[in-house]
Amino acid sequence: AQVMVPIVDTLTGFAMATVIVVGGSMVLSHSLDVGVMVAFLFYIQRFFDPIRSLTMQYSVMQRAMASGQRISEVLDVPVDVSDKDKAVKLSRDMDGSVEFRNVTFGYRQHLPVLKNVSFRVNPGETVALVGPTGSGKSSSMALVHRFYDVWSGQVLVGGHDVRDLTQDSLGEQVAMVLQEPFLFSGTVLENIRYHKTGASREEVVRAALAVGAHDFIENLPDGYDTELEQ
Repeated sequence: AQVMVPIVDTLTGFAMATVIVVGGSMVLSHSLDVGVMVAFLFYIQRFFDPIRSLTMQYSVMQRAMASGQRISEVLDVPVDVSDKDKAVKLSRDMDGSVEFRNVTFGYRQHLPVLKNVSFRVNPGETVALVGPTGSGKSSSMALVHRFYDVWSGQVLVGGHDVRDLTQDSLGEQVAMVLQEPFLFSGTVLENIRYHKTGASREEVVRAALAVGAHDFIENLPDGYDTELEQ
């Protein structure tokens, strides 16, 4: 599909060059008026413009079909992580601690990203994981959310092994802010409560205050009701 656009452009240029060469010689020999040659140049352009537009739309359609196929493939991937039959809900009054106990994990068999990793983050404590790309920083956070299960060892949140908790309750109590945030079309208010659509305006304001974004949002033209666009 990507080849069709330059082919049409090449044909357009070849046709216009032919008209200029042949028509120019006829103009010089006074057998053709300049206006007629210019008219033919415009005719050629008007003729090829719809063809070029169709090829571009076809190219866009091909990319959309490829993307749709990829999305379907991702949606069809079997879910490896599921709740236990007797999984418990992580309560709001848990202490907020996070602990890794001899955790070993990787994405490919026999190629661990984390190997016998142990550390504890106490309630109210701030800890930074520092290391080069591929050292397992993001993988550690994915394990806290239980996007994957560890090969061996334990990941504990609030003193509970994440495998013993329901994924919904774990997601409600553990927040993740990605390094590349994405904004959806809609208001600032709708973006903040994307995961919890039933949150009240007061809850949204408290969340913004907690992360230091309230003053910035209030300075926007319509505050929390400011429309964001892609």
